[in-house]
Amino acid sequence: MGLIHAVKADIFLFKPNLTELSAVCGVGSISYSELETLAVDFLEHHSCEVLVVSLGASGALLVSQQEVEYIQAPVVPQKSIIGAGDSMVVGMVLSLLADKSFIEMAQYGVACGTAATMRSGTQLCQKEDVDKLYEWIRLHSKNIKKK
Repeated sequence: MGLIHAVKADIFLFKPNLTELSAVCGVGSISYSELETLAVDFLEHHSCEVLVVSLGASGALLVSQQEVEYIQAPVVPQKSIIGAGDSMVVGMVLSLLADKSFIEMAQYGVACGTAATMRSGTQLCQKEDVDKLYEWIRLHSKNIKKK
């Protein structure tokens, strides 16, 4: 798996899903109860500033040197999951380019990924859907857990 080699380099942002994170951490699978510990451990042993683990319909986990935050995804009618991860990454990059915080970046990424699942096949997400989902995510976010 190419990710195992990629994480040996200096990276700013890494966005694996659970399967990818388990592969780079050398474990067979990751349960939700051990996810945070493994994610924090990953940051301590790799040259990576921000880790966002995508959890599909369950949202994402953001881990940086300053914070650990679970971002809940809203429940939506899913038509396709094709491109959801890519949409999430694009949303996060756009947020970083707009000087948003890491938590805002991850929240917007989850909104983009979730919005992508509302479209059939390989259709792209719609900005109006993203904006509504982002607002829902911001309103339903828990307090940031500082490390």
